[in-house]
Amino acid sequence: MRASSLVAAAGVFILLSVPWSRVAASALDFLISFCRSIILVVLVITATCVAVRWVVPLILRILARPLQDGIVAVAGIVLLPEYLLTTIMRRRGRSPFCIAYDLGDATAWTVRTLCATVRITFGGLSRAARGVHPAIIAVISGGITLGHVLGQL
Repeated sequence: MRASSLVAAAGVFILLSVPWSRVAASALDFLISFCRSIILVVLVITATCVAVRWVVPLILRILARPLQDGIVAVAGIVLLPEYLLTTIMRRRGRSPFCIAYDLGDATAWTVRTLCATVRITFGGLSRAARGVHPAIIAVISGGITLGHVLGQL
């Protein structure tokens, strides 16, 4: 007998001895798991695209204004002691120290610079997030999700 005949005979023997109900159940379980994985990957890609292209720019635009207001509030707190000292000196008929004007100018310049930086940075990040191509988002989020799913199979 040839070797190929022996292999064919062994294959037929194995196929006849395997309970097909277990094979079919195992194949069905794998198919269901595979379909769940595909659905999960598609949902994650869709949610990530929506989040990156719509939600993140909106959040950045919303957060920019309170951050700028916070910078102004901190500047007001920094200038409060100088304001109180200047007010007391004026009530007593004295003129404030020149450094008080310099401190106010320096603080105002810093606040303007920081507010402009926040506006430009958050605006740029918002435009960049909105400009990310959906294919890039799909490859990254889909790859991460697929790796996670394949690790569980």
